[in-house]
Amino acid sequence: MKSISEMEQEIEELEERIDKYNKIIEELEKKRDEIKDEKDTINNDAYDPEKDYDMTRASKWRGKREEDAKDHQDNIKEKTKNGQDETDQLLGDIETAIANLKEKIKECKARIRHLKHEIEKLQQANDQEQ
Repeated sequence: MKSISEMEQEIEELEERIDKYNKIIEELEKKRDEIKDEKDTINNDAYDPEKDYDMTRASKWRGKREEDAKDHQDNIKEKTKNGQDETDQLLGDIETAIANLKEKIKECKARIRHLKHEIEKLQQANDQEQ
């Protein structure tokens, strides 16, 4: 069985770990929000307008040029969609990391409660001996 000072030291280390996890979560949430904002900007300012623009109605474009423009538009749409999908995957990974860190914090807090309970029991036993 650990001594009271060893348990207090472990509690201190766990509290430091919780602080570290909270700082990482804060940074991940900040980056997640920045990425979401950038993704929305790309979607609203580039992907949706490019996707919705109808090349076939441009009277100046005829024949081969119209086909080339349509192929170029399709290529842009595909690459942008792929990038947006990869961004969604990154955002999902960030959410998973945040959830995992929150679970670790929960485990640390449970361990701290357990250690404090053990310290309390040892102190009561010591008080009764005196």
